Amino acid sequence: MGYVVPDTPGMFHQLDVLASDLGAAQDQDKVAIELIETTGTRCASNQTTARVVQVFGPADEGEANVLAIIENY
Repeated sequence: MGYVVPDTPGMFHQLDVLASDLGAAQDQDKVAIELIETTGTRCASNQTTARVVQVFGPADEGEANVLAIIENY
């Protein structure tokens, strides 16, 4: 299992991502996610989890940040 931290904290400070939902994401990548409503079968904690739907690249690279901004608009 992994997790993602939103660029702008709001409702979530951190979201768990199951290993099967990580896709090609690597540690410290900037990604787009979709929220998944959990049921007792997906995650023992019964908290909302996320699925990676797009990988923009390493979070410390400018191009990944630009791509993420474009994706949001």
